[in-house]
Amino acid sequence: MMGDPMADGFSPMTTTSRDGTSPHLDELLRNSGLLTLGDELPEDAIQAALERLDELSADETPPRRALLRDRAVRILKAAGLSAPARVVDAHLSSGESSGRQSRSSRAIELILEAGAELWHDADGAAYLDVRGEQGERRTLPVRSRACRTWLSGLLYRADGNAIGGQAATDAVDVLCAMATHDSPQREVYVRIAEIDGAIYLDLADDTWRAVRITEEGWDIVADPPVRFRRPGAMRPLPVPTPVDGAWDALRALLNMDDGEGWVLLVAWLVGTFSTGPYPILGLAGEHGTGKTTAGRICRGLVDPSKALLRSPPRDDQALVIAARNGHVLALDNLSRMPDWLSDALCRIATGGGYSARELYTDGDEVVFADRRPIILTSIECVATRGDLADRTIAVEMPLIPEQGRRTEAEMVDELDRIRPGVLAALLDAVVVGLQRRGTVSLDRLPRMADFALWVVACEPALPWDEGAFLEAYAAARDHSVRNSIDADPVATAIVELLDSEGTWTGTSTELLAALDARRDEGIRPPKDWPDSPQKVGGRLKRAAPSLRSAGWDVEYGDGRERYTIYMTPKEHRSADDAHAAHTTHHDGHELGHVSTREQREQPMQPRTYADDKPALNLFGDNAPESGADTDCVEL
Repeated sequence: MMGDPMADGFSPMTTTSRDGTSPHLDELLRNSGLLTLGDELPEDAIQAALERLDELSADETPPRRALLRDRAVRILKAAGLSAPARVVDAHLSSGESSGRQSRSSRAIELILEAGAELWHDADGAAYLDVRGEQGERRTLPVRSRACRTWLSGLLYRADGNAIGGQAATDAVDVLCAMATHDSPQREVYVRIAEIDGAIYLDLADDTWRAVRITEEGWDIVADPPVRFRRPGAMRPLPVPTPVDGAWDALRALLNMDDGEGWVLLVAWLVGTFSTGPYPILGLAGEHGTGKTTAGRICRGLVDPSKALLRSPPRDDQALVIAARNGHVLALDNLSRMPDWLSDALCRIATGGGYSARELYTDGDEVVFADRRPIILTSIECVATRGDLADRTIAVEMPLIPEQGRRTEAEMVDELDRIRPGVLAALLDAVVVGLQRRGTVSLDRLPRMADFALWVVACEPALPWDEGAFLEAYAAARDHSVRNSIDADPVATAIVELLDSEGTWTGTSTELLAALDARRDEGIRPPKDWPDSPQKVGGRLKRAAPSLRSAGWDVEYGDGRERYTIYMTPKEHRSADDAHAAHTTHHDGHELGHVSTREQREQPMQPRTYADDKPALNLFGDNAPESGADTDCVEL
């Protein structure tokens, strides 16, 4: 049953005039909207009506075009034609044979004539390789604004028309089907790619050039063998140009000395040229230290964007979008770190996989499994949960003296001046890293071992003496462990318990009672204080890696029903202590085995805290034990 003609964009049709006689074809066609005042009647009435039908339906969907055809048949039938459907169909067929076609069909025809190449990635997303004016290959996601703009330009240059609305949607749908079902699968990258032992850096310039980095050196190539995806906010890198004093110029711009903070910041920069896992660069400092500016500089050196820093995301969907649309994820001015964001950043930095619901869908999800270098700026260090702190390089930015302050325009000009030289210096270090990465080894592997090995391999080309990075990295890890303990009231209470008890053995119920007993009466516990044995057991498991790094063992009994916590420096533990650790409790539960330091490999150079508690040893007990926090928090 046909719907209301007015709802379909037509004027009401009448089969008789007001005096009861048949209306003129002229009146019917004009009332239907198929004719204008310029059309001649009656000789050319049918031809004009059908031509107007072609124009109205050219860019419509097939159901809409069928409806328009039916309306035209009814109009011509009301005008007294004996076979209006035959006339309409014959005209439409002749129109197709004479070359009239929809804009969507014409756009696809022009794309194929231009030699464009369709393909899809592992997730089924469709891409289009086209050639630019200088013959460079450009890669466009089919469902992107850039692709639609290119399609409109192609049609405009050929026919003087543009494409939009339903016609553009139809063309994109057809191209996606062709790319998914009839075209090959390829990998696509954002800014950095590594294939066949070579690293490629997308310069994101108008000619789609990239820097190729191998063991022999680096050069600029016009047609790289990898496909890069360029999000809309991506901005070009400068052409790298070797200059003397590039590192000193960068250090002066950042207002840093040549201490541990400088070493860690440069190490993070050179780490962004690897394929990960990546550490998180945490820039902290009071107002006036230039931490936000430092974050912009670091992002601008390796992955410039229209928005160098972003505000913290409100949900996982915004986080996935931000991570997909750049090589570096940079979040500015964090005042707190929600648990969900802490866990998500761990996955993004190390490549554990992160998913969110796809926009405008109920059941589909977008899975982000790539790795991204991350920058966080804050007044105080917000990476306090053990898993996130373990992946964070915390750099405390120094206060900028008033006489050393610069205007934003001066900072931008200086950064633009030094960027080509700093980029060339980073590329030189990457070349050295590629030459040495297969031969470098460490006696003990720290957490984020791939990153540490990569920086050590690049170290001969970096602005410090060999060995300085591992020393600075150990100190940073030491500081992060202490921060994570201090930020966790349960971990802090356990440390206070161990300070007084030396060792502790018992169940999670007994541990909760012991911690509650140490709190001052009448003082309300912290908001996140555990209120059940199960919760205190979970908090202990989360704090255990930091406690081990700080010098205390946490060992579990059978079924993990009992916990044994040791606080004594492990090299001072006696054989009797080790033997007692494998005894049996009176209720039959084995308390668990505590490994002594003699049973492990010796550390390189142990350090101590000012309060004489055992310090974090980067190469010893800091390495995660089997089954203990080997990746992100389990969900």
